[in-house]
Amino acid sequence: MQRSILDIIHKQLELTFRNHVFSFFYFTQYALPYLKKGASINNTMSVTAYQRNKDLIDYSAIKGAIVASTRSLSLALVEQRIRVNGIVLGSIGTPLIRASCLAEEVATFGKKLSHVPMNSI
Repeated sequence: MQRSILDIIHKQLELTFRNHVFSFFYFTQYALPYLKKGASINNTMSVTAYQRNKDLIDYSAIKGAIVASTRSLSLALVEQRIRVNGIVLGSIGTPLIRASCLAEEVATFGKKLSHVPMNSI
Protein backbone atom coordinates (compact mmCIF):
# COMPACT_ATOMS: atom_id res chain seq x y z
CA MET A 1 0.00 0.00 0.00
CA GLN A 2 1.42 3.34 -1.09
CA ARG A 3 0.14 6.71 0.09
CA SER A 4 0.99 8.42 -3.23
CA ILE A 5 0.55 7.40 -6.87
CA LEU A 6 4.18 8.47 -7.33
CA ASP A 7 5.25 5.65 -5.00
CA ILE A 8 3.47 2.88 -6.93
CA ILE A 9 6.17 1.17 -8.96
CA HIS A 10 5.53 -0.74 -12.18
CA LYS A 11 6.16 -4.13 -10.52
CA GLN A 12 3.58 -3.44 -7.77
CA LEU A 13 0.94 -2.25 -10.23
CA GLU A 14 1.51 -5.21 -12.53
CA LEU A 15 1.38 -7.69 -9.65
CA THR A 16 -1.82 -6.12 -8.31
CA PHE A 17 -3.53 -6.40 -11.71
CA ARG A 18 -2.12 -9.88 -12.33
CA ASN A 19 -3.42 -11.22 -9.01
CA HIS A 20 -6.85 -9.61 -9.14
CA VAL A 21 -7.87 -8.74 -12.70
CA PHE A 22 -5.97 -11.29 -14.82
CA SER A 23 -7.02 -14.12 -12.52
CA PHE A 24 -10.66 -13.04 -12.89
CA PHE A 25 -10.37 -13.22 -16.69
CA TYR A 26 -8.43 -16.49 -16.80
CA PHE A 27 -10.70 -18.25 -14.33
CA THR A 28 -13.79 -17.15 -16.26
CA GLN A 29 -12.26 -18.28 -19.57
CA TYR A 30 -11.44 -21.68 -18.07
CA ALA A 31 -14.84 -22.22 -16.42
CA LEU A 32 -17.11 -20.90 -19.16
CA PRO A 33 -17.08 -24.00 -21.41
CA TYR A 34 -18.32 -26.06 -18.43
CA LEU A 35 -21.20 -23.76 -17.47
CA LYS A 36 -24.69 -24.72 -18.56
CA LYS A 37 -27.83 -22.66 -19.08
CA GLY A 38 -28.97 -21.26 -15.73
CA ALA A 39 -25.46 -21.23 -14.26
CA SER A 40 -24.17 -18.26 -12.33
CA ILE A 41 -20.81 -16.54 -12.02
CA ASN A 42 -20.42 -14.64 -8.74
CA ASN A 43 -17.60 -12.13 -8.46
CA THR A 44 -16.52 -10.71 -5.14
CA MET A 45 -16.28 -6.95 -5.29
CA SER A 46 -15.21 -4.26 -2.89
CA VAL A 47 -16.75 -1.05 -1.60
CA THR A 48 -13.46 0.49 -2.71
CA ALA A 49 -14.76 0.36 -6.29
CA TYR A 50 -17.59 2.70 -5.27
CA GLN A 51 -16.08 4.76 -2.45
CA ARG A 52 -12.98 6.85 -2.91
CA ASN A 53 -9.81 6.02 -1.00
CA LYS A 54 -6.80 8.25 -1.53
CA ASP A 55 -4.42 5.63 -0.14
CA LEU A 56 -5.55 2.65 -2.24
CA ILE A 57 -5.17 3.93 -5.78
CA ASP A 58 -3.93 0.70 -7.38
CA TYR A 59 -6.40 -1.42 -5.39
CA SER A 60 -9.26 0.92 -6.33
CA ALA A 61 -8.29 0.58 -9.99
CA ILE A 62 -8.44 -3.21 -9.95
CA LYS A 63 -11.74 -3.26 -8.08
CA GLY A 64 -13.19 -0.81 -10.61
CA ALA A 65 -11.93 -3.04 -13.42
CA ILE A 66 -13.69 -6.04 -11.89
CA VAL A 67 -16.96 -4.11 -11.56
CA ALA A 68 -16.81 -2.96 -15.19
CA SER A 69 -15.85 -6.43 -16.42
CA THR A 70 -18.63 -8.07 -14.42
CA ARG A 71 -21.20 -5.70 -15.90
CA SER A 72 -19.96 -6.30 -19.45
CA LEU A 73 -19.71 -10.06 -18.96
CA SER A 74 -23.28 -10.16 -17.67
CA LEU A 75 -24.45 -8.66 -20.98
CA ALA A 76 -22.20 -10.93 -23.04
CA LEU A 77 -23.62 -14.10 -21.45
CA VAL A 78 -27.33 -13.20 -21.58
CA GLU A 79 -27.97 -15.32 -24.67
CA GLN A 80 -26.36 -18.32 -22.97
CA ARG A 81 -28.66 -17.71 -19.99
CA ILE A 82 -25.69 -17.48 -17.60
CA ARG A 83 -26.05 -14.90 -14.82
CA VAL A 84 -23.07 -12.83 -13.75
CA ASN A 85 -23.36 -11.21 -10.34
CA GLY A 86 -21.15 -8.87 -8.38
CA ILE A 87 -21.29 -9.23 -4.62
CA VAL A 88 -20.06 -6.43 -2.37
CA LEU A 89 -19.55 -7.80 1.11
CA GLY A 90 -19.14 -4.43 2.76
CA SER A 91 -16.39 -3.19 5.01
CA ILE A 92 -14.37 -6.06 6.42
CA GLY A 93 -11.28 -5.62 8.57
CA THR A 94 -8.87 -7.41 6.23
CA PRO A 95 -5.06 -7.24 6.42
CA LEU A 96 -5.17 -4.63 3.62
CA ILE A 97 -7.46 -2.44 5.72
CA ARG A 98 -5.18 -2.77 8.75
CA ALA A 99 -2.14 -1.93 6.61
CA SER A 100 -3.78 1.08 4.97
CA CYS A 101 -5.19 2.71 8.11
CA LEU A 102 -3.63 4.46 11.05
CA ALA A 103 -3.88 2.64 14.40
CA GLU A 104 -6.76 4.84 15.62
CA GLU A 105 -8.64 4.25 12.35
CA VAL A 106 -8.26 0.47 12.72
CA ALA A 107 -9.61 0.65 16.29
CA THR A 108 -12.79 2.38 15.12
CA PHE A 109 -13.08 0.70 11.70
CA GLY A 110 -16.71 0.12 10.79
CA LYS A 111 -18.11 1.79 13.90
CA LYS A 112 -19.09 4.98 12.06
CA LEU A 113 -20.92 3.20 9.26
CA SER A 114 -24.64 3.74 9.60
CA HIS A 115 -25.42 1.10 6.96
CA VAL A 116 -23.89 -1.77 8.95
CA PRO A 117 -26.58 -3.55 10.94
CA MET A 118 -25.87 -4.48 14.53
CA ASN A 119 -22.25 -3.21 14.37
CA SER A 120 -21.33 -6.57 12.88
CA ILE A 121 -17.90 -5.68 11.52
